[in-house]
Amino acid sequence: MEHHIKTRRLLRRLRCHWQQKGRKGKQLVLLKIGKSSIQSSCWQSDCCLWQKEQVLDNSWQEESAAWWQELEEVLQEMFVWARVPEMVDTIVILEEDLVVNEQLEFPPLKDTELAQAVAWEKEQLIPGQADAYNTAYAIAAMDSAQVMVQLWAWPRTQVNLLGNLALRLHLCLRAIVVGMNKEQVQGAWYKGDSFKNWSLQEEHPWGVQQVEQLLHSHYPRRFFFGCLALSVGLYVVTQGACLVARKSLEQGEQELASYGVWQERMSQSQRLEQALASYRQLDKKVREQTTQVSGSVTRLGQSISVGCWLELLKGDAKSKEWQLEGGCRQPELLNKLVNNLQQDPKLVQVRLQGSQQQGDKLAFSLLVKEK
Repeated sequence: MEHHIKTRRLLRRLRCHWQQKGRKGKQLVLLKIGKSSIQSSCWQSDCCLWQKEQVLDNSWQEESAAWWQELEEVLQEMFVWARVPEMVDTIVILEEDLVVNEQLEFPPLKDTELAQAVAWEKEQLIPGQADAYNTAYAIAAMDSAQVMVQLWAWPRTQVNLLGNLALRLHLCLRAIVVGMNKEQVQGAWYKGDSFKNWSLQEEHPWGVQQVEQLLHSHYPRRFFFGCLALSVGLYVVTQGACLVARKSLEQGEQELASYGVWQERMSQSQRLEQALASYRQLDKKVREQTTQVSGSVTRLGQSISVGCWLELLKGDAKSKEWQLEGGCRQPELLNKLVNNLQQDPKLVQVRLQGSQQQGDKLAFSLLVKEK
């Protein structure tokens, strides 16, 4: 048994040390609420940063919505004036005239036994309605013969209203205490105390209060708008990338189309060059044949003696056979023409195909063949 007690004490000291270390350097807001006034102050571990008090126009009543509305408006004005950060640690101090209080007397008891005795006294103090109230207690005096305990009770509906108010104001409500002044609360908080029995606030499972406060803070909205902005940004970037890709695709298609046109023009140019080469070869052959024909005609024309003339020259440059038709004034001149042609070294054959007297001229037809 003693071993369990020592273990619990060790764990309690470790928890206080851990909480003291975590709270160091953080601000603490204290709200002291009375029936007709509200005192707000902000503390650090070594000093009070600021404090302000406001008198309320509406008097507190258990079901007074106007009092709660005015309290919320006053606190909002105070926090805007003081620039209180979101989710700051907050402890509410209730004046004793707002709660039910009773002083109890017990013999010396252990902590667990004292908690059970206080719970039993709560049932006797508020018969039939104990579940509708939240309670807190503190040891007022203790000696070897007796323990004096101060008990406070507050309707659970009021505790819930205060908790909802803290959520709307984006405060992290840590405790609701009675019978303590601001200096005592500030000292206990920065020492690492948990306010377990001193607080009227219901104990939530680990993490539930943090989740509720987070859901009622600006962080979900900021997260939502951040995700929305990120989504819009991603959409814009995606659309921009699609636009760039589309332009690149269109540019590629244009380049491919221009390449196709260029390739077609290139093939046409090649075909034209081939046709031009063929035409050049044909022209060369024609020129060669024309030159050859021209030379043959010139040579044959020069062989015609005086008194004779040509009326028709036809033949084939390839076979080099030419047929000459013309006329002479006298038969002797025709014989002289035949002899001249026969003496031409470039002619291999000269044959008189026929002659006929036509009036005053002698018509003839000659066949010559070049070498």
